[in-house]
Amino acid sequence: MGRRKPAAAFSLFSFQDIITSVTAILILVMILLTIELVTRQRHQATNSPDATRRHIDATVTRLESIASRLRNEVAARRAQQTPHTLQEARDVLAATQANLTDARLRLAETQRTRNAVARLLATAEEEAATHAADAERLAKLQRQSDEDCEECDRLESANRTEQERQENRKREIAEKPRSGTELVFNPPADSDRKAWLVELSGDGATVVLLGGNRTQRLGADTDAGSATEGWIAGLKPEGDYCLLLVRPSAAKGLGRDIEQRLNDAGIRFGIDLIGEDQAVRDGSTTKNRAP
Repeated sequence: MGRRKPAAAFSLFSFQDIITSVTAILILVMILLTIELVTRQRHQATNSPDATRRHIDATVTRLESIASRLRNEVAARRAQQTPHTLQEARDVLAATQANLTDARLRLAETQRTRNAVARLLATAEEEAATHAADAERLAKLQRQSDEDCEECDRLESANRTEQERQENRKREIAEKPRSGTELVFNPPADSDRKAWLVELSGDGATVVLLGGNRTQRLGADTDAGSATEGWIAGLKPEGDYCLLLVRPSAAKGLGRDIEQRLNDAGIRFGIDLIGEDQAVRDGSTTKNRAP
């Protein structure tokens, strides 16, 4: 098979050249016509001054009319813009007054806040001063309390010392015989009975077993259930006997009641009257005595 010949490329270059040439010719013609018109107008103005004057007057009249219309338009625009501008000014003024009022309100509120803060600060300072004074008084009271506690401890120590001294003195006095004749009792020899000394004084009945080294305070009550009744109930008729030592301060009837109860129990007893200041001592020991 034979080859096909390639088709020739289509080109618009010649058409473009034609268009360009025609456009250039038209422009040149228009320039020539314009020059002709200008030359003709100049020629007419030179040959006819009246036509030129009329043309100038018409041009002036047309310009004045245009200027008048422009002035009227400007005046109308100004007349239209004035209310709008005035309203804007009023709005701006109102907004400014509102801002000023708001600023005054804020300033007043700020001033009130400052006053309140000043009052609170003054109150806080007064309370701080009061608290400081209270703290000072409390510290003073605390110091006074500490001093009082120290004084109390000192007095308690002195009181304990004095009590110990008095107790020692009482023991010393108790160990010494009372003023007056000292009565010494010894248990009987070759006796199988227990001897009891019964002292009757203003404090009631006090009993001591000779050689027993023990003193019992029975009191002044001799009724049923009393310590005196219990002591008598513990005695035995065949093994105990009592010696009643009656001081002047003994309660009336106490001796008779004890005598009656001893008789009822079958206990043998004797009675002796002693002085108020006479000392009674158990001879079987130097440490025990009947008060």
